[in-house]
Order: sequence, then structure tokens, then C-alpha cells
Amino acid sequence: AKAMTEVVVRVNDFGKSLAAAVAAPVLGTITCAELGRIATGRNFGMSPGDAIVMGVLRAQTSEDLDYVRAQLIRLVTEVAAGEGLESKLS
Repeated sequence: AKAMTEVVVRVNDFGKSLAAAVAAPVLGTITCAELGRIATGRNFGMSPGDAIVMGVLRAQTSEDLDYVRAQLIRLVTEVAAGEGLESKLS
């Protein structure tokens, strides 16, 4: 949950945090975040297992979009590694 929350907060802040590195405004918008799965039967605890975060990256130029995409990959890889988790981007 901590890693997912950090990614959501930092992506939503891309417009400010990346402003000095891009030619025109950029935007990262989280559209869905899901943690864990619904358990069937008796469930006396929760083990989240998987998290999914979906969103949209917007930029006015292809170069800026490539930069934002690279920053997203770096962010997710760094946060996951810091928590001992695996990450996959698609």
C-alpha cells in the first residue's frame, strides 16, 4: 500500500515536479488504483498480493512525453525496489 500510494502521489505531482525539465506543461493523471483482491470464504487477514495503478500521461510534444514516460519508469522501478517489490509497466 505504501509503494502504491507513493506512486499515485508523485505521478499526480508530475506537472509541478517536472516543470523545469520540459518545454511545455505536462500532466500525469491516475485513473484507477487497485490493491489486493476480494477473498472468498473465511478471511482473517489481508495479504494485498498485487497492486494495479492506471493513468494517463499528457504532454504537448513527443520529446516531453518521452521524458515523462522515462521518469515514470524510473519512479516505479525506484519505489518498488525500495520496498522489495517487483514492478511491471505496460
